Amino acid sequence: MSTLSKDSEMPGGDSIGEVIRSFGDPRRLAVEMDSSRELALSVESRRGEFLSEYPDKWIAVSSNGVVASADTRDELFDLLSEKRVRPEDVYHDYLDTNPRTLLL
Repeated sequence: MSTLSKDSEMPGGDSIGEVIRSFGDPRRLAVEMDSSRELALSVESRRGEFLSEYPDKWIAVSSNGVVASADTRDELFDLLSEKRVRPEDVYHDYLDTNPRTLLL
């Protein structure tokens, strides 16, 4: 396996370092990623509860609970916009009561 240095060129001409810096402060990003992961784990641990309350719905969940629910993803994002909640600040998922089994 090969690794690229942070100054290697990306296809668009930017170095990897420039691309990484374009995302912002790495410490802030790490905190946001940790928070996002914790929220996802919390939602997954409560999936049964949410599924019984919001069957076959899209939900958006913050650390304070369900922020919005809707029949479609577009409707959910419209509701979030109305509430001035950024989609990247919440965990959103579809609660399927009849999930398909994936065989690999």
